[in-house]
Amino acid sequence: MLWGAIGSGKTTLVEETIRHLKDKYKIVMIEIAVIVGDTIAEMNASCFRKLGVSTIPVNTGKECYTDAKIIENAPAYAYLENICLLIIKNVGNFICPVDFNLGESLRVVIVSVTEVEDVVSKHPLIFKTVELVILNKVDIAHAVDVDAEK
Repeated sequence: MLWGAIGSGKTTLVEETIRHLKDKYKIVMIEIAVIVGDTIAEMNASCFRKLGVSTIPVNTGKECYTDAKIIENAPAYAYLENICLLIIKNVGNFICPVDFNLGESLRVVIVSVTEVEDVVSKHPLIFKTVELVILNKVDIAHAVDVDAEK
């Protein structure tokens, strides 16, 4: 499960993960799929489809999270049985998704330096429920007057 605010780099992280794993496991033929949960999921789903992975867009509409029922009712969900790696890219929200366990093996949150000083104090629960935090866009920290080390 991947969480992050709008603009934090979720889509780019998933794209680069797919590229890296597909190159690394060319011989093994690892099957990767992405479930894209978003208000209009097709916008990001097309990015992953271009990389040749199974992609299931799940429109959440007005909901601010992707829960198990939404995923279970997703078109093509039944075809995921042969998938070795399933990435769920959740809606760009830190509040609602925290309460929903989707049976994921790993919870990841990506945070941009442009938001990091406030996001941890405003949304501490998400940082207590993830196994990995990625600090992104550190190369622009000086331009936005943020101490990336902090």
